[in-house]
Amino acid sequence: APSHNYADHMAVYLGIPRQRIHVVYPGLELEGHGGTKTKPTNVFTIGYMARINPDKGLHILVDAFHDLRQSGKFSNCRLRVAGYLSRANHPYIKKIQEKICEWGLEKDFEYVGSVDRKGKIDFIQGLDVLSVPTTYGAPKGIYMMEAWANGLPVVEPRHGSFPEFIKASGGGLLFEPGNASDLAANLRLLIKNRAYAAELGQRGRAAVQKIFSATTMATETSAVYQRYIS
Repeated sequence: APSHNYADHMAVYLGIPRQRIHVVYPGLELEGHGGTKTKPTNVFTIGYMARINPDKGLHILVDAFHDLRQSGKFSNCRLRVAGYLSRANHPYIKKIQEKICEWGLEKDFEYVGSVDRKGKIDFIQGLDVLSVPTTYGAPKGIYMMEAWANGLPVVEPRHGSFPEFIKASGGGLLFEPGNASDLAANLRLLIKNRAYAAELGQRGRAAVQKIFSATTMATETSAVYQRYIS
């Protein structure tokens, strides 16, 4: 299983002893990651990078973005979104874009579409923080590791694998699931304290290299296999 949280869940769901499920954390191929940031220093850019659908919670992030902007104190922040959009979810993104226009924030919101691996890295390097506020307890969250590999902090809901991975890495903050105001409060903290945001990002980068790399994942997977074939 990709996390202890998911292993616990699946042991109950499948009705099997927990000790029969081994945990190996997801690992990222680090080549290409960790380059120079490409964003302007006078703008704080919030990013979302995942499939575009209600389960992934883009609407929650959009509401948090509106919360930040309507205070009048954070006119220098913007929201950029990347991810696959299926035909079935066109009405979902359209409704979000309509809300953005109603709020007069269309100049500071951008959906760049689906991106390949290089496009992902370029996208992340243009951000200050990444958030994918899922409405369900995600078992993995590879986008967190991709953010950390580029020195970027994350803000994620307090459910699924997120608390476990953020505790292991020290690379982000947690908020109450589904609570856009609490998400906005965490983002506000990072906007006001750029040094703290950078520190979280660097902790995440160190954790990816040590805990969430493809090399570590392969070594730990091999060790599990060896227990059964030796």
